[in-house]
Amino acid sequence: NNHAEQSARSRMPLLSVSSSLFNGKNSVVFTGGRGMAIQSNPQLNGGNEKSMFIVFRTGASLAGYQTITELGGTNSGFSAYLFNGQIYFGTWDNSILYSSRIVSPNTTYLAQMTYTGNRMGWSLNRITYSAPFNDSFIMSDISDIGIGAVASGTRYHNRVEPSLFAHPFSGQIAEVLVYNSSQSEMRELTFAYLNEKYNLNLGLQPLEKSTDAEWELYTDETATVDGNEEFGIYPNPAVTQASIIFPTNRKEATISIHDIMGSTVGEYTLRNSNAISLDINFLLTGTYTVHVRSGGETMTKQLVIVR
Repeated sequence: NNHAEQSARSRMPLLSVSSSLFNGKNSVVFTGGRGMAIQSNPQLNGGNEKSMFIVFRTGASLAGYQTITELGGTNSGFSAYLFNGQIYFGTWDNSILYSSRIVSPNTTYLAQMTYTGNRMGWSLNRITYSAPFNDSFIMSDISDIGIGAVASGTRYHNRVEPSLFAHPFSGQIAEVLVYNSSQSEMRELTFAYLNEKYNLNLGLQPLEKSTDAEWELYTDETATVDGNEEFGIYPNPAVTQASIIFPTNRKEATISIHDIMGSTVGEYTLRNSNAISLDINFLLTGTYTVHVRSGGETMTKQLVIVR
């Protein structure tokens, strides 16, 4: 076993004993800038197979970056985190692949991420998705492993994060299990064990049995914004959510979406950030124009929405 630790008292998370939210089991509360680290471990940080299971509960706020678990560092690794109302699962090395899906506040989830050497799979309770992945081996980054916060550097879908103990999770984590295997029987047994232990009532292991179209994917070509680019829209085409991403932080930006007739169908404001997630679930399939006004500049790009 690998034990997560925190020596700085101000960053120590709180233990919730016999929590009713987790069927009478203990959980760790990470609010208030708290987090834990596991000393760098090559077997955990890389390899040609990996399965990760996380039992967690979101907090009341889903805003900003909230790191649930991250293995590896800025060069390579695996992660699960929240960003503006969505959960993201990431895998990166020579190639980059992230998936995301909407989550709800104050909700308990069993998350699963599986890397087989040529494919990634994800499940959130019984909602699943999978996609091919180009890297047959993830090199082991020497960074520490973070639970409930970034330990010593990680990578998000739209930025590299080198900070120590940054972007803590605002919810609770009951259990994190990591295996250097993607063997299906092991995953079925683990899912059943966690489902029963925390009384989640999720039925049998869902991964590879069903898929859901509401997941969004981010790859090498969409994960970052070039410093010479005004702003990016990711994913594009989009389904229910799209993120506006700038190369650097903006003090303020006004974003508006216009239909083909020029009518304004959505307005948003970004402050002191380089990214904002837009809820576009109410818009119909079609091509829209996104106008961004910031610092006296007006910039436009097209956004395609598909259903």
